[in-house]
Amino acid sequence: MKTAFNKCASPARMDADFEGGSIENIRGIKANHFGCSLRKGTAPAPLWYYFRLRGVKNRRISIEIDNAYDIKNDKSCLDYPENWPVARPVFSYDRKHYERIRNTHYDHVSGVFSFSHRFEKDTVYVSYSLPYVYSNLEKYLKRIRTSPYVRIRQIARSYEGRKVYSIAVTDRRFRGDKKGVWIFARQHAGETPGSFAMEGLTDSLLSDASPAKRLREEFEFNLVPMIDVDNVFHGNYGKDGPPVDYNRDWKIDSRRPIVKAIKKTIGQWARRHQFNLFMDFHAPGLAHGNDMGTLPAALSSDELRKYNMFSALLADRSPKCNPYVCRRYQGQEHVPAAGFAHAWFHGKYGVFAVLLEISYHRAVKGRNLYVTPDSIRAYGAAIARTIYALRKNFVLAKQKEIL
Repeated sequence: MKTAFNKCASPARMDADFEGGSIENIRGIKANHFGCSLRKGTAPAPLWYYFRLRGVKNRRISIEIDNAYDIKNDKSCLDYPENWPVARPVFSYDRKHYERIRNTHYDHVSGVFSFSHRFEKDTVYVSYSLPYVYSNLEKYLKRIRTSPYVRIRQIARSYEGRKVYSIAVTDRRFRGDKKGVWIFARQHAGETPGSFAMEGLTDSLLSDASPAKRLREEFEFNLVPMIDVDNVFHGNYGKDGPPVDYNRDWKIDSRRPIVKAIKKTIGQWARRHQFNLFMDFHAPGLAHGNDMGTLPAALSSDELRKYNMFSALLADRSPKCNPYVCRRYQGQEHVPAAGFAHAWFHGKYGVFAVLLEISYHRAVKGRNLYVTPDSIRAYGAAIARTIYALRKNFVLAKQKEIL
């Protein structure tokens, strides 16, 4: 990708030539002022962006994204005028610590999203929300793989040859008929909050706290932390990409090799284990906070009561820095189309199946409370505490016989 320079004595530079980088049509408008476009990549509509600025110390840099209007889906289309004003980009000098950019503006006539900030160091990374790339996952796996409670293995390989990992967490000294859990993240490559939540949940399960010990004794957790690994590496959003969206490919005739491989692995595992709980981590539209997404199927009143109980328990256990507001389902108005992972696992194995939307930006609608890597990790730990609260509850009853 060609780097753009500004016309001044010591020009600022803008590029996306690094892992996960994503922006295109970079151009210098004037000194310290850039224009650019969101890159669609394999997705029909863009969302994710991630770029680097150099030569910007003590300069106020302005950015204009000229095709922000292209972000269109049921939650983030132009019919929701509050969306872009809520979207505060993040920046980091070391790609470890992040801050939000507050000076933003969305022009509803031109569809241009712009923002500016005065940076204190020469090189800075700027992104739509908190970035988490494939090498971040590999570093995390290296950190936890020495735990006696962890087994990491490859369960699939991407088209470009990258490994798709699973993390099994349990205390193998305790045998017997353990409850089984599978949890996914990053079916949509650009939905980065799921990775931080997965880290928080995993760290919680591996802690020395009494609830974690009990969970390891009574459960086997199987975590798939990153599914669309190629699009993560290339900085693509990935949602609705060909040949089919990852989270629309959970059918009898799945088309994606990674989905087929994961289904085969879980099918073999389920013949020997209980399967009680499935979760899938996603991220919502621009302005939406933490939420429990669609139900997996048309449910009975008793089943609805279970989902409402889960929602209430998660709300009660979520951290103040990143709360979940209890959602109550009243009927069948939130049932997804066929192909969603949680619908597949609920239908095939009879498990309690939950899709969780974890916010990119504002944790709670109407409140000026924005998520951070640590607050999302804390939310992930709250999910572990919620599972602990459910461990002897009818919600996690033994699976029905495999169809």
